[in-house]
Amino acid sequence: METGGPPITGMLLERQLECLGGIVWKEGVSKVIPKVLMQAKDVYSGGEMPVRRARILLKCMDFAYHMGPEAAAVLGCPQELGEEATKLLTRAVSAYTLLIRVSDMIFMTPVHEEFWPRRWVGRMLLAIPRIDTSLACTARTSSGGRSAALSGDTSC
Repeated sequence: METGGPPITGMLLERQLECLGGIVWKEGVSKVIPKVLMQAKDVYSGGEMPVRRARILLKCMDFAYHMGPEAAAVLGCPQELGEEATKLLTRAVSAYTLLIRVSDMIFMTPVHEEFWPRRWVGRMLLAIPRIDTSLACTARTSSGGRSAALSGDTSC
């Protein structure tokens, strides 16, 4: 039986967390939430969904803050969770920023001066989920106002 994979499983776990968050004061609920958070961390551990993993890490930090050291011992050190979330979001935002800049260049070019056929735009935008976020550092802007990746600068 096909379960839909990590995206569906993760969405269901996040929905469970939303429901449980509203009744955390009830008996036993505060013991279930860390288990659901750990399952969600495991589902999003593959690196394919960095924004979703960062969201779960932030929920772990929030829960540990409200529930104390016992929760932090189960979910992980809040400082380490925060550092990982920051790294994940920085990479994801940089990669998407690069794609936005390239898309802007394509869409802002007049049709008669087109340097890339518009059909490539659709293909590029479909590639967004497959971005190698390890190369996201190339999305930094150089002093000339162009993306470092477009100017040939690949140093981080």
